[in-house]
Amino acid sequence: MTTSDNWMDGTFLDPKDPMTYLASDVFSMVRQFHRTMGQELDQPYIQNSPLERLRLKLISEEFDELCAAETPDNMLKECADLLYVTVGYAATYGWDLEEAVRRVHASNMSKLDDDGKPVLNDEGKVTKGQNYQEPDMSDLVRLPNERL
Repeated sequence: MTTSDNWMDGTFLDPKDPMTYLASDVFSMVRQFHRTMGQELDQPYIQNSPLERLRLKLISEEFDELCAAETPDNMLKECADLLYVTVGYAATYGWDLEEAVRRVHASNMSKLDDDGKPVLNDEGKVTKGQNYQEPDMSDLVRLPNERL
């Protein structure tokens, strides 16, 4: 059955034919998965709702599987699974995770000191220095049809 959900940029994405969707970006692939599997998308965010608890449970399960991975190939697979369910969490609420990641990256890059060097703790972790700028996500957590 062909639905409008299976079209992207004028191209039909057949859910049974990987060659029609694997060239998509991860965000589009996860949204396609949600639509194809009847999972909710673009819902209002309600903290601690059954939907949010489900989404958080999926993230927790994938994180546990990542921690239990014993081989590099399994570790990579579990990293991908964790990313997939995290993108799915954002898609559930219609959040622009791609833009959020851009903002977090810009914020992380502000952890350089005045000489352009990272500020590190004793373990080598990059820390927030005097130039750190917190990312603003407030405009990303509203659905497109909601008013500010």
